[in-house]
Amino acid sequence: MRRALIYGALAVAVLLSAAAYWSSRREMVVERPSLGGPPPGARPKRQDLVGRPLPAFTAVDQHGRRVTNATLQGRVAVVNVWATWCQPCVAELPRVEREVWQRFRPQVAVIAIARGESAAKIRDFNQRMNLTFSLAEDPRGKITRELGGNDAIPRTYVVDRSGVVVYQAIGYSDSEFSKLVSAVERAVASPGATHANSRGGGDHERSR
Repeated sequence: MRRALIYGALAVAVLLSAAAYWSSRREMVVERPSLGGPPPGARPKRQDLVGRPLPAFTAVDQHGRRVTNATLQGRVAVVNVWATWCQPCVAELPRVEREVWQRFRPQVAVIAIARGESAAKIRDFNQRMNLTFSLAEDPRGKITRELGGNDAIPRTYVVDRSGVVVYQAIGYSDSEFSKLVSAVERAVASPGATHANSRGGGDHERSR
């Protein structure tokens, strides 16, 4: 009887060890239905728009003018996503004015989509910046989400005359901005065909 109890206890121990081992090897996914979000650790993939048509959008700029994909067609377009609180964005925009807009107009259209910003806030911001290209409001972030996601800014796209994105950059630095200007030069020089799939390498948002 005692021997049977010992053998039984050993069998139970073996079964428990096997169950523990199997459980430790099993991939665990924890859903968060109450939050409506993905499992822990999962992050939304940032969209790469290079080689794709620029998503359709309708915006209103600081002058009350309506800007759409149709108003950009036939010209090279530079579309920037920014915000007044984003220091890299604020540093980049005057260079967009000088080195892209003033240099390449009227062959190039420039529109900067202000993520989460109202028209009034944009006007107040531009009283000290004096930017002359289109600054468009996007108070609910709808356009920003269409343009590749709602995370890292500044984010800039160069669009060729056929409406296809030929360059995408995330973040701002001297080297990345030089790449942006080169992408604009290539797009302007092209008779309309899509250029090579080049894109910027920054991948972070530096805000204060």
